[in-house]
Amino acid sequence: MADLGLGADVRVSPALYEKICSFLYAYRWEILKACQRNRRALYQYLKQVGLKPGSRVALVDVGWSGTTQEAFEQAVRPLMDLEVFGYYFCLADTPERLRREKTQRMSAMVTAANTSESTIASIYANRVAVELFFSAPHHSVIGLQFAKGKVEPVLDAGRGNTDELMVISNEICRGIMHFSEHYSELKKRLALQASPLQIAWPLIELVMAEKGSAYKKLGRIRNFDAWGSSSNHELVLLNYLQG
Repeated sequence: MADLGLGADVRVSPALYEKICSFLYAYRWEILKACQRNRRALYQYLKQVGLKPGSRVALVDVGWSGTTQEAFEQAVRPLMDLEVFGYYFCLADTPERLRREKTQRMSAMVTAANTSESTIASIYANRVAVELFFSAPHHSVIGLQFAKGKVEPVLDAGRGNTDELMVISNEICRGIMHFSEHYSELKKRLALQASPLQIAWPLIELVMAEKGSAYKKLGRIRNFDAWGSSSNHELVLLNYLQG
């Protein structure tokens, strides 16, 4: 990359489009190797979990437009014919979602059928805050590899200052488990009848209250998304909302 004028000190911008194209072309065989590795490992993983042609698969995701489901179905289709159903926290009113729902089976907890369009638009506008609460307690998975008879994930720790992300994610997971352990007992004691959407509503209120103290705390998190992180630039919540 340094030979092409794309060293570690260079920030990518539209002005470097031609150089980026040159790099991708020069590196194409390594990119294809990674694709082949992922394809082999994906097929092994499908067999490992007991899937076979005709199996019904539930794909659970936070949202927002069915992108992950589309990618999964396209990747799996040549390997195995599966019946895929997508279950989401929220499906936004985006052109991509409208296009995909014509061919993909998708349903969500938060939809225009049970929530106002303005609420869904606000959730989608602040989606990075919602995604934080769905973070897994491990680094981002960017691929799969099949080695020593088993499939393992390829992880990306991100770049720049990402040390706190695992701590935050684990604290969120502990909070979720703590709530789960006590909710059933509390529900019985109070004779509480609440729908899943009502239980999730405090999260929706949190991300919509952009001037609240909790939102300010979210704004202090750095480089939340490993995929877009860089050692040359720190990203905060405001960057994502403006982007």
